[in-house]
Amino acid sequence: LACQLPVDDAAVALAALIEDSRPEVRVASIRALALLGAIDPIMTRLDDPAPEVRAAALAAMNQPGSDGMEKALPRLAKLLDSEDAAVRVGAATALASMDPLPAIPKLAAMLRSDPDPNVRQAAAFGLSAAGLQFPDAEIPTLVKALDDPDGVIRQVAADQLRRLGRRAGA
Repeated sequence: LACQLPVDDAAVALAALIEDSRPEVRVASIRALALLGAIDPIMTRLDDPAPEVRAAALAAMNQPGSDGMEKALPRLAKLLDSEDAAVRVGAATALASMDPLPAIPKLAAMLRSDPDPNVRQAAAFGLSAAGLQFPDAEIPTLVKALDDPDGVIRQVAADQLRRLGRRAGA
């Protein structure tokens, strides 16, 4: 039905569906709103009680060309502490796609201690996104990550340490 409406009408209809009681309907609405570039209603779902809805909102806001991440920065920081690993991954990935510098302390803590390897990977990529602006105080976190059981994490840490060169003691 929404695909037969003009874009503005479709966005209004989908924004109403984003409040539906069923998580699967909210997820579908988020995906459709993202295709229309309607970020504001999607932001309201970053605090949704259903983890799959929060994850869908993060993914939708992180699409190329979206300005949603800048708008959602305060909420993203909060989502890094979510009990749901998929939400933590989404938040770390979203932060890495923008300016990860404000989140480096939290991303470093996630890399050091999160029990989920997918979350540690997302944190490692987020830290790597800082490039040469990576703070010296967190270099030991990268060095410790060289011993992580996950090979992807070890590789990302090694690549970032290589980029940092002399600052990292290489």
